[in-house]
Amino acid sequence: MVYGVLELINFAHGEIYMLGAFIVYHLVIVCDMPFFAAFGIALVVCCGVGILLEYLAYKPLRNKRRLAALISAIGMSIFLQNLALIIWGAQQKGFPSEKLPTLFSSMALTIGGININYMQVFIFTLCVLLMLALHYIIMHTRVGMAMRAIAQDSKAAALMGINIDRVVSFTFAVGSFLGAVA
Repeated sequence: MVYGVLELINFAHGEIYMLGAFIVYHLVIVCDMPFFAAFGIALVVCCGVGILLEYLAYKPLRNKRRLAALISAIGMSIFLQNLALIIWGAQQKGFPSEKLPTLFSSMALTIGGININYMQVFIFTLCVLLMLALHYIIMHTRVGMAMRAIAQDSKAAALMGINIDRVVSFTFAVGSFLGAVA
């Protein structure tokens, strides 16, 4: 999404994904929080980090050369990687299955010798719902129309009264939200 609107690669997107996973891990394992509560908190935190990332790394360089924004994005990626190393360390961490909702481990159905559990059904259903929601936002809302306009021609979109900063921040928030869900 960020590339589609700004035509810049968000190199820190993978770190948003990582941050979402570590936040859920920390809240469930260390703080003994229920999985779905931790999942919701991680979504909100990653949205905030995405907006902060856009504000610190992209917005000041929006009208500068593309190389400057690219280097800034790589710098934010390295910063978030090192922040995670400081907070959670470099050791591999496994998510114990007993901390997941008990329904996730039970089998939903078996088709031709292939077992499908409720976690797989949840992941598939969530992905389909998020794709439909994203399609609806982009194709049927004012902010979606603004995103498409900025992707087409940001200068013309600004002349038409579109608040570029707000739409770009929204794009980063949605992209970070989807990264956290992943």
